[in-house]
Amino acid sequence: MPKELRKIMFTADELQAAVINHCLHAGKALPKGRIERLQVSKTPEAMVILHFDVENANGSEVVLSREAVGAALIRYCMQNDIPLPRSAGKGVQPDGDGIALMCNFVYAVD
Repeated sequence: MPKELRKIMFTADELQAAVINHCLHAGKALPKGRIERLQVSKTPEAMVILHFDVENANGSEVVLSREAVGAALIRYCMQNDIPLPRSAGKGVQPDGDGIALMCNFVYAVD
């Protein structure tokens, strides 16, 4: 069966916009202050960490899991009319200073 792999790459700015929007939509509390930096890692439990410039050291970071980052990017694609195959397997992986959304699709051939 033929297979298709689509790689959609997101810059750090696009990733930041996607995860902030996701946090706001999901009701996740964000620290008051500006984002100092965005950190991307390969760790599934903490794939994206937003570091905020706040005076109170408690709660100056927001940690997002691989699943949350994937949901954020899928929402970003939907809101920006970026087509995604509904039945494709989806995953995320670090790509430079951003993240790539990988879509794997297997075509059914009769």
